[in-house]
Amino acid sequence: MSHRAKYSGVTWYHLILVTIAGGIVQPSQAADCPDRFESTALDYLGRNADSSKSYWLILSNRPDSFRLSAPGVASIDQWQTESASIHISASDIVRDDVNGTHKLDRLKADGSFDCFLQSRNQLNPLLPPTWRPPVKPERPEVVRPEKPSLPEVIRPGKPELPVAVRPELPQRPVVVLPARPELPNVVLPELPELPIENKPTPIQPIEIKVNDQSYMVAKADLLQYCPMLQPDSKGGFSAESLSRCENLNALLAQAPLTPGRDLLEPTEWNSWVDFQVVHSSNQRGFSEIDERVKTVTLGADKQISPDVALGLMLLVSDQKNESFSGQISRDSRNIMAGPYLAYRLSDHWSVFGQATVGEVQHRYKLLALSGENNPVQYGAGVNVLGEYPLSENTTLRPKLGFSYLYEQGKSYRLSGNLRNTPLAIYVAGQSSESGQLQASTEINTRLETADGHLLVPYGELGVYYNTINQNSELQPDAQGFVRGGVRTLAGKNWQIDLNVGYQSVGVSQLDTWDYALFIAYSF
Repeated sequence: MSHRAKYSGVTWYHLILVTIAGGIVQPSQAADCPDRFESTALDYLGRNADSSKSYWLILSNRPDSFRLSAPGVASIDQWQTESASIHISASDIVRDDVNGTHKLDRLKADGSFDCFLQSRNQLNPLLPPTWRPPVKPERPEVVRPEKPSLPEVIRPGKPELPVAVRPELPQRPVVVLPARPELPNVVLPELPELPIENKPTPIQPIEIKVNDQSYMVAKADLLQYCPMLQPDSKGGFSAESLSRCENLNALLAQAPLTPGRDLLEPTEWNSWVDFQVVHSSNQRGFSEIDERVKTVTLGADKQISPDVALGLMLLVSDQKNESFSGQISRDSRNIMAGPYLAYRLSDHWSVFGQATVGEVQHRYKLLALSGENNPVQYGAGVNVLGEYPLSENTTLRPKLGFSYLYEQGKSYRLSGNLRNTPLAIYVAGQSSESGQLQASTEINTRLETADGHLLVPYGELGVYYNTINQNSELQPDAQGFVRGGVRTLAGKNWQIDLNVGYQSVGVSQLDTWDYALFIAYSF
């Protein structure tokens, strides 16, 4: 059974990896085709319902003649193609040991043996690929520290007047109007109001300016951290005197715990949403793989102490990858949720950890065959983030993090009609995992427009190390990345971050771009 496909480039996502890592057995006496890895891939798909047949997938990017054989069977299937093709062969040999290994040879024009291409056993069937890297391994938004804000302890809100010192006149109840006559007005003495000059006035916060950033702070709290401060004739404090207060500046230099707690005034609660789109074109394997990922991540956290914040996050993702001009594809939709915890280690460093669990729905397509399964996914991540001022308006932020994703294997069935022949292939589930280490440095600077609007442009340069990589033929062990963006404020409670990144620095035949919009709201 054969179906030709227009050859779209170079490598398909997972088949070469499975062919190489899943159990290649080299023949002891056969001439190897010099282009056998570049031109052809052989993979084991699975078996039918009663395990009486095994099914094999052969991919070719050139016109060729093939023969599939097994121990004791000289020819199971033989065919010829005129262009790049995808072919499925059915075999009566169903064995898990070495006698179940199938061999693919190239034939000459007269049908005689030419050279050896590939061989594959019947272990670890995997098609289409279920492995994928973490949705956002390079920069989990829930761990990005921003420019520190003044801690909550020195920025209290405006206190309300005590009710007890402002009594109001009692209201006459309406329900008693028909019951009894009202007393004459002359016998209804009113409570006198307190003289205006005796009413307590609210404690008004004062505005201070440190490093060109304005803060509203209660005077008592400010003097608590800077007892030697002397107000000027207008009751304010000069920027020069504030700059000499070491305690205040040390607090301002602290790295915030969770996203959104940087440009905004500190609050007990913080919420955020992160939109990300990733597009990748991978030509490192057998056929070009085009991948698109759309992700929305939501989170909310509460600062339970000056150094600790605890929150919950929800991630929803839609992923699509395809090769051979769409003849092989996988659509995935997943939802994951879990807690995250942030802790400030010192004035300049904080650590962030997260754990998530969820379910992913995979929908597979192979020629006219289709199938789906719903495995469970587990994710975890830890990040350490720093913040060091380089000048009055410029800050350096080193970052180091590790993210991990595990997908529990679940069997599924590929079924459909191939060349008017009903076909059902049962694919055994295979668990997969991936892990990625990130090391990067960000530099940002604070700017203020003529109308007083705050802008914080930044640039980030770093590297990813794919420390757990089951797809090393297609995913490099290391890849650099560069990112640029700008942060700004919208009112007193909203923060916005817009950025774009390129994740394939120093890697050939791989182009990966990401675009993100981050919005935080504090309350």
